[in-house]
Amino acid sequence: AGPAGTSATLRLMEAGLRVLLLEREAFGGTITHYPRAKVVMTGFLDFPVYGRVSKRKMSKEQLVELWQDIREKTGLQVAVGELVEKIERAEDGNWLVSSTGGVFKTANVLLALGRRGSPRKLDVPGEERSKVVYRVIEPEVFQDQHVLVVGGGNAAVESAFALVDGGKCASVAISYRKNNFARCRQPNRQRVDADVQAGRLTALMGTQVEEIFEDRVTLRNGSGEPSTIRNDAVVIQVGGTAPTALLQDIGIEIVTKYGEA
Repeated sequence: AGPAGTSATLRLMEAGLRVLLLEREAFGGTITHYPRAKVVMTGFLDFPVYGRVSKRKMSKEQLVELWQDIREKTGLQVAVGELVEKIERAEDGNWLVSSTGGVFKTANVLLALGRRGSPRKLDVPGEERSKVVYRVIEPEVFQDQHVLVVGGGNAAVESAFALVDGGKCASVAISYRKNNFARCRQPNRQRVDADVQAGRLTALMGTQVEEIFEDRVTLRNGSGEPSTIRNDAVVIQVGGTAPTALLQDIGIEIVTKYGEA
């Protein structure tokens, strides 16, 4: 239910078709994962059924409000919290779409899954807060904030580097459940050590997030001891669930190509 899926649904509605939009997470898709106040759109948009959006610059919050307005004024039917698990042909030639909420029978299926799939979540209290995001696109939106990055892979540490280098953050910390960044490339491990030693980055090793509050985060170490840190924003980078398996199950061939130097 991001921009692509919503636009496609509205176009089909304009053609007089009955359409149901399934969304694994919140209506708005990837937009809802952007940082607060981030400028996410510049330019004009024309939506089928809804009409023209003439506001040239919109923040994340304004775009989320726009999506809700589109849903209400067009009567767009969307079912959120529906993770599609299987798509198969029925005996009568229609499609059976199996999700966590049931089975839907339909004549046609349009996929607007996105290339990245859905980010993996921590499933801890407070993760639904707007201060929680799953990527760092523009570090400057975190200026003057105490930021916690969660994860131990290359994506997580590189997000921390981006915040250290360009975010002008009040502080940057990274929490990882293991005691070293063994999964990272060697240059990244060396950079982490250098930033920690220089006091630019705080590494909270062997910790896991227990709960996210509006102004703080509680962590717990391997011994079960709790700790609390001041916090304004959380960046969760613990992997994702790409739609590759679902696409292959339908019969879509996935080809991976590597560039040559």
